[in-house]
Amino acid sequence: MTEQDNLKLPILYEKYKAFAEAGMRFLKERAKKGVKMYVRNKSKVTFGEGNQITVNYESDPSYSIFISENEQDIKKLPEYIKCEDEVKEHPNYRNAFGMLPFTFLEEIVDKTKSLDFSEPVFNEVYSDFENFLLTMETSYKLHASLADFSMDAEIIELEPGLIIKKMTAEELSETIDCMSPFSFRFDTLHYRYRIEVNYKIKEELEASGKNPHEIAISTLKNVITALRMFKCGDVYDAPYYYMPVSWAFFIRGIASSSIANAPARTHIKPELKLEKSEIEDFKKFWLFYKEFLPKRDNFLFLNTAISRLDFAYDNSRVEDRLIDYMIAFEALFLKGNEDQELNYRLALRTAVLLGESKESKEEVFKNMKTAYKLRSLVVHGKNFDKLKKELEEKHKNVNEFILKIEEYLRKAIKQFLELIKTYSDQDAIIDYLDSIILH
Repeated sequence: MTEQDNLKLPILYEKYKAFAEAGMRFLKERAKKGVKMYVRNKSKVTFGEGNQITVNYESDPSYSIFISENEQDIKKLPEYIKCEDEVKEHPNYRNAFGMLPFTFLEEIVDKTKSLDFSEPVFNEVYSDFENFLLTMETSYKLHASLADFSMDAEIIELEPGLIIKKMTAEELSETIDCMSPFSFRFDTLHYRYRIEVNYKIKEELEASGKNPHEIAISTLKNVITALRMFKCGDVYDAPYYYMPVSWAFFIRGIASSSIANAPARTHIKPELKLEKSEIEDFKKFWLFYKEFLPKRDNFLFLNTAISRLDFAYDNSRVEDRLIDYMIAFEALFLKGNEDQELNYRLALRTAVLLGESKESKEEVFKNMKTAYKLRSLVVHGKNFDKLKKELEEKHKNVNEFILKIEEYLRKAIKQFLELIKTYSDQDAIIDYLDSIILH
């Protein structure tokens, strides 16, 4: 803000400016008298050659603690009292819990990184604060690190306010600093990409609808699911945190961090990498999948299959992953009232949907029957070593066979997402598949 004519609350502007100047003078005098200034360790990430990443820690003055220790004296300043009296006249003051003037000073000092008053910083902070007071609206950003993921792009905008980006050294440092020391893991240093969700919250005392934070978290989870459906490869959401990027009830920079969601399964495939040629296709697939999300309850069989694909990523044993995949196939290809020849029906319908030639149909049919048999042995506690040996004669190992079944499921889910545009329910889709078996 450079022109006072643009102010909506010019009197409040003058009161806050006078208070900020007085408050910083007071704090500077306290500091000159030798009052101890607390410091905090702040990480600094450095990218070296190749994939080398190092992190060092620097001492950073913690002005917030210093200000808090002098809170009572600051609130006795005449400028503070005049400032608070003025803001109390605004109708939204009550909803801001009476913390605005003191929080304002903390924000000024935090952005200035010193106790010297800066008019440009003051104008920036005041403009942000005034907008919040008038609208009671806060802009937030949810960050979620991506583990086992890479892409041939610096940034992908999936839609306005939703991006996947490669982190800078400063952003990776920020991620580390926002995590709890108890949840920090060394491999976090190698998380080079993250999802960002931008959203706004109308700060009100009354509860209103769904929690915007929960909606943002759901969005990033859905992006992870979309990546897993789009392409084979390991990808996980690692620690996430959200923070206000405009004025909020509390000083900017406070973050809520999740517990690290460390990948649980033994890796049987490489990280998921979006090649340059795949990026536009994934953006289209995200919008396509997003159209389905509001209709999930109308197609529970398909939602179950998608959920089981997700669940399999957190299973450490290959047998458990197979069970998840077969539950997903049953949800897609078997009607609720069918109880005979399930193995045959499932394998045949899958082959009809996925096979592009007679040979490929036969291969899918045979592999699905084997997978169902393997699943039955596991579920009923039988020894499947003999079948495992047979699979290893044809494939490099059982993991490779399971990955083939996973890819069948991935393709089937995407086909069903297309089919529900034409057919109203699962029975109609299965009737259609049965009708083309003889063609």
